[in-house]
Amino acid sequence: MKTPNLQTEDLINTINGIIWEVHMTPLRFTFVSPQTVDILGFEQEDWLQEGFWESKIHPADRDFTLRYFLNQIEHRLNHSFEFRIFDQWGNIKWLNNIVSVIQFENQVIARGVMTDITEKKNIQTERDRNRYKLSKIMDGSLDVICTIDKEGRFEDMSAAAIDLWGYKPEEMIGKLFMNFVYPEDHTKTAQAAKDIMEGRNMTMFQNRYIKKDGTPVPLIWSVKWDFLDELMYCVARDGTEKENNEAQTALRLKVADIFSEKKLLKDAFEETLKIFLSFTGLDYAEIWTSSMDEQSIILTAFKGPDHIIPEREFRPINGEKGLIAEVFSKRKPIYIPDLKSGENLLRTGFSKKFGFEGAIAYPVDFEESVSAVVVLAAIGRQVNLKSLPKLEKDLLNQLGAMIKRKQAEDELNQFFELSSDLLCIAGYDGYFKKINPAFETTLEYSVTEILKKPYLDFTPEEDRSDLIEVLTEIYSGSSIAKYETRFITKTGRTIWLAWTATPIPEEGLIYATGKDITENKAAEQQLLALNESILDKAKQLEDSNAELEQFAYIASHDLQEPLRMVTGFLHQLEKKYQNQLDEKALKYISFATDGAKRMRQIIQDLLEYSRIGRSNVAKEPINLNEMMMELSKIFQPTLEEKQALLTWDRLPEIHATRSGMFQLLQNLISNGFKYQKANNHPKVHVSCEDLNSHWQFTVRDNGIGIAKEHQKKVFEIFQRLHSKEEFKGNGIGLAICKKIVESNGGIIYVESESDFGSTFAFTIKK
Repeated sequence: MKTPNLQTEDLINTINGIIWEVHMTPLRFTFVSPQTVDILGFEQEDWLQEGFWESKIHPADRDFTLRYFLNQIEHRLNHSFEFRIFDQWGNIKWLNNIVSVIQFENQVIARGVMTDITEKKNIQTERDRNRYKLSKIMDGSLDVICTIDKEGRFEDMSAAAIDLWGYKPEEMIGKLFMNFVYPEDHTKTAQAAKDIMEGRNMTMFQNRYIKKDGTPVPLIWSVKWDFLDELMYCVARDGTEKENNEAQTALRLKVADIFSEKKLLKDAFEETLKIFLSFTGLDYAEIWTSSMDEQSIILTAFKGPDHIIPEREFRPINGEKGLIAEVFSKRKPIYIPDLKSGENLLRTGFSKKFGFEGAIAYPVDFEESVSAVVVLAAIGRQVNLKSLPKLEKDLLNQLGAMIKRKQAEDELNQFFELSSDLLCIAGYDGYFKKINPAFETTLEYSVTEILKKPYLDFTPEEDRSDLIEVLTEIYSGSSIAKYETRFITKTGRTIWLAWTATPIPEEGLIYATGKDITENKAAEQQLLALNESILDKAKQLEDSNAELEQFAYIASHDLQEPLRMVTGFLHQLEKKYQNQLDEKALKYISFATDGAKRMRQIIQDLLEYSRIGRSNVAKEPINLNEMMMELSKIFQPTLEEKQALLTWDRLPEIHATRSGMFQLLQNLISNGFKYQKANNHPKVHVSCEDLNSHWQFTVRDNGIGIAKEHQKKVFEIFQRLHSKEEFKGNGIGLAICKKIVESNGGIIYVESESDFGSTFAFTIKK
């Protein structure tokens, strides 16, 4: 290998590449600079081997590289080419070979420099790969993806340009992007492009382009400047939806403000229709709402030219044909481009009279049902209704909710205004904040006077300490179900008010209702006085009854002693003088003795009657089935003598006085056997029915019965319906029964007809 002189060697070492020399006949390297070690890892001597270079060229590049190299030398042409080569470690490197061909005497020599371009090639490969990916993304994207060079011309353009702007990509590539910008947006777009090329990336930049058909389209751009490629990488999105969303949002805010500010629903409707007309560019608007029972639709409000004043209308929802009814039924917007045909129109005459051309009807939903319908119409001009800004569903749903809220507020205000009770909002500061008209009527002050006066000042001084305690409890967050206090009216009258109050501590407010109970209080005082009077009279009556019962007890007890003496003397008189007295005298003695015995029995019955309810006999559980078994044994002689029958159903266990129940059943059964026609076989049946709080017993017989006019009389003391010759008795047995039943918390009555038996019914409290 040739060795250059020292000066040449220094020069060679400054070059960032492999300097080489080749003799062509045959092809052999005669010189390779030391950079071969740094760039490829080969020693200089390695290149002197025959076929060394050719063996290291990448197989895919070898044929072309050698043929091109030899061909250019053969034609004595300086040239350059790129090829891949394997370094000492098997890595692939890209080299750029710049070749100079020299004719020296009769020999051809080639000299050149091979520089390492691997990094550049890798960058280019990555760029190509990215371009390929970008082309795929561009072809599939719904947004426009494009690149713009530093001169402002489109370089690449995705197919989405056709849909967004109406241009094919090739119609835009190479043209200045500013040529497509809407004139009013030129200044801000040019400034944005300048900022981007200075390194300020932009997202959400908005401007407008002019479409191929001449109409503007809003765009939203995301743009980044690539300093290496000197390109703007851009994504453009159709901003129509965003623009519409912003418009819809602004519209919703306006409608919300209207419903917040307007006190009356009709005013809110009219103002809302006004902005709907402004938003859509149409000429006339109506709103129809459903009635409270949702059976009818009502023309509630309208807006349009002053000369158009429709009549207020009510229409049934079901069964009615026409635009409004159809919207209620289908729950979707209905477009009528030509109203002249009269199809789907509720009021054909009205539309023709005022020159209506087309209309849109929107349903206003609330909780899955149509609560209203908005109708917008064009007058005297044909309009492409579907190209106009639309009232979106979210807006209409919001409107539906606000209508219902406003209707509820109006209804609540009606209750507030018309209520005869006092309705108010009071503050923790001691003043009323809002009151209904009932305050004026009740307190006789004006609204202004009431609102300016602390509510404590309306109460008498002696009541204020109690009221302050209640207010303290309310201020702490407790509700008051009922609090009665006195208020003084403007004319000085004292009235009673019953208050119910609920606090809202976080707002410092109390919601309260008051009811005038002055008349109730007066009636209550009268009732208390009456009750006291009744209690006094009841006490007097109780004392009187006690005295009478005591007298009856003493009298009946003390009367028995002389009767016993009379009976004894009569018995001695009859015994001693029986043989001396004639039959008439003996008969008189018999009458006197019988009268004394009956008198004694009456006195004993009276004594028994007076004892009922006075004794302290405790109530106890009684098995009535066992009691009936005892009674059947007592009545056994009667059953046999009269061939009578005593039966009973299964009876319950009750809680009563045993002696009283025994006497009660004995008296009723005895009467059933006693009051019979001659030769009749008595039948008595006892039964019971559960009446929840009471047991009802019946004692049914087949006796002579009781006429209706005597049925109440039989329970009075000493009341007899028959002579003692017909049926024995003192007329006190049923009176005793009545007193026993009443002492056990029940009642007794009889159902009967003459000759058809009697049914005595009585109740015993459980």
